[in-house]
Amino acid sequence: MIDDGALHGAFRELLRHFHRTGHNEWIRLTRSEQQVYTRKIREALGCGLIKETELSPALGQLKGGFEDKLIFLRCNKHGLSLLDIEWDFSGRNSTCQLKLWILYETNAPAEKWKCIGYRFEPPHKRGEDHNYWHVQLTLKSGKDDERLVPTAHLGGISDSWPAFPVAAWNPLSLVACAWHSVRGYRERATLKRVVRESGYRNVQDVDIFAVGDCMQAWGR
Repeated sequence: MIDDGALHGAFRELLRHFHRTGHNEWIRLTRSEQQVYTRKIREALGCGLIKETELSPALGQLKGGFEDKLIFLRCNKHGLSLLDIEWDFSGRNSTCQLKLWILYETNAPAEKWKCIGYRFEPPHKRGEDHNYWHVQLTLKSGKDDERLVPTAHLGGISDSWPAFPVAAWNPLSLVACAWHSVRGYRERATLKRVVRESGYRNVQDVDIFAVGDCMQAWGR
């Protein structure tokens, strides 16, 4: 039986790790780069970056989110990656949903900065088409999806189809899917260590590549 208290604790430690890792990259940027990125994030998404002093009080809540604040994940040649997340550990079935935003620069003379988002979600209600853990495009930001983001070359595209299945089965595996999508495979051992040190016993809940290992062994 899963201890939801321990699950919540592991979830908190994962998000702290995400924030720490992103912050370490953020402080390596120049002051000018930080100012430009902060302004572009605000213009595109209507959000700011969450501070360390704001993180712990928010994560202490069994149900909540960051209230129009984002976790900075990474900056590379492809753009900036940012995480918006909500969770609920107050009921019988703990869950979360998140949005992974990519802010990038284009060659367009006007509105050079564009944004694309991916929504990672738990299964919908039984009988519905998306009754599985999945990821799909998202075009709106804000707590109530009130803001349409400046996407490039996506006019008329659906933000509900297709919905790609992801290797997730609980909140830990879902956030691991989002994290590995921008950080790659090399963080596998690190996430397992973070979860183990949190006191949560089911370390495999964050090891989304274990199924792939089995498939590779089967195929040999």
